[in-house]
Amino acid sequence: SGFVRFVFQNAADISLPRVSSDQATYKPRISSMNMKKGDLVFFSHRGGRISHVGIVEEVTAEGEIKFIHAATSKGVMVSSLDDNYWGPKFKFAKRVIKENNFATLNN
Repeated sequence: SGFVRFVFQNAADISLPRVSSDQATYKPRISSMNMKKGDLVFFSHRGGRISHVGIVEEVTAEGEIKFIHAATSKGVMVSSLDDNYWGPKFKFAKRVIKENNFATLNN
């Protein structure tokens, strides 16, 4: 969540809450079929409250959603919603960047 907050503040000048569960309350949810680069993806590790967040990095032509996120033990990495670990933990996505601001994250 700190990583996501840092990226949005520095790349898009958007201030987000510090904690992923608070970030999850920001803006309405979007359908996973409509996800785009820059959208936030939220996860729950034990079926309860939101405990992890990432940023959609790519939606492939085949529909695979890749996201960038940070883990204390492994640092910053790119994972896939098709992954056996992350897929079942995925809860929902949110869009916090206006359409015309996506170019900012492409740099």
